[in-house]
Amino acid sequence: MESAELVEDFYRLLAARDGVALHELLAPEIVVQYHAKESHLPWAGRFDGHDGFDEFLAAVGDRLEIVDANRHEPITTENHVVVQTTGTWRVKRTGAVIHGAMCNIFGVMNGKIVSYEVHADTASFREALAD
Repeated sequence: MESAELVEDFYRLLAARDGVALHELLAPEIVVQYHAKESHLPWAGRFDGHDGFDEFLAAVGDRLEIVDANRHEPITTENHVVVQTTGTWRVKRTGAVIHGAMCNIFGVMNGKIVSYEVHADTASFREALAD
C-alpha cells in the first residue's frame, strides 16, 4: 500500500471511530507528538505505542468534536506524508467554536504508520478550552 493510501485509510477509520482497524495501520512502536507545551493542552506532548495513541485520541475526543475538516492534497515523500487541514471544531463543554488550521506529518515505514506529528494553532484551542 502506498503511503498516501495508508494515511487516507487512517483518516477514514478515524472518522468511523474504528479503533481496532486503526491499530492495524499503526506500528506497535508508533510515536504521537502534539507540538505544544503540555501545560497548554491536555493532548499536548508525546504518546508512545498503541496505548499512547488511544490516550491521545481520548484526550482530544473527550473535549472536542469535529464540525468540519477539509484536508488539502497530501505532500508525500518516500517515508512521510504531510497533510494540511483547515477546519472547525467545537468544545463539548462550552460549545465554543474554533476555526483553524493544522499540519499532520505521518512517518511511514514497511506499510505502517510509525509516527504522527501534529502542528496546530495551539493558542486558539487553548483559548477556547479556557472559556
